[in-house]
Amino acid sequence: MTQAKEPCHRLFVGCPLPEDAATALADWASVELADEKVRLVPPDKMHVTLLFYDSVTPEVREELVGLMKQVSWEGVPVSTGARAAVSRGAVAVDLNGSPAQISFLEGRLARVSHHATEAHLHGSERRESDPLHHMAWYLSQVELERKWRRQKGKTLALHVTVARISHPSKWSSLREGQGVGDIPKSEPSRTTTSPPALSFTLDRIALYESFLENPGSRYEVIAEPD
Repeated sequence: MTQAKEPCHRLFVGCPLPEDAATALADWASVELADEKVRLVPPDKMHVTLLFYDSVTPEVREELVGLMKQVSWEGVPVSTGARAAVSRGAVAVDLNGSPAQISFLEGRLARVSHHATEAHLHGSERRESDPLHHMAWYLSQVELERKWRRQKGKTLALHVTVARISHPSKWSSLREGQGVGDIPKSEPSRTTTSPPALSFTLDRIALYESFLENPGSRYEVIAEPD
């Protein structure tokens, strides 16, 4: 008799964008990407992902919900970058923050570019007093090791996804890692502009649950700090 598979949950920690900023980016994307085969992200769904959990048990889900309710979050001021780039099937706008604030956030997320070592990765320097840092350690060991290799020497890069590519094979104007401003002038069928210049604060943080659907995925906030 086959044993029933335990249900698992896809979760992520992210910062919802303020309404004004999200609306401005959505308006820009609706014009800039009007002729492309993409799914635009609605303004109320725009966010900056900080941690992603591919599969957790119901018990771990509840523990992460409890930790998120304890998180202290003072906000991170950011500004939009001058370009949007294609990466991993999405069109994303870069967000810039001060080096000091990004460095501090890296430490809270147990990243390894500046604040962690291999010893840190294997648990010798956990900050149990910081619930957000504690949440980072709920990634599986495989994910932690992959994260360590990928992040080594790289500064945390914040970005917000404004569209998902529906049919990558038909995506002609932008290539992987290429910015909007990098489109060759030999393609006169498109008028390209930089993302709007915005400054705002990521003043909220939340734990989301993601549900795979067709097309794309649906996600909802399941916990925020009390």
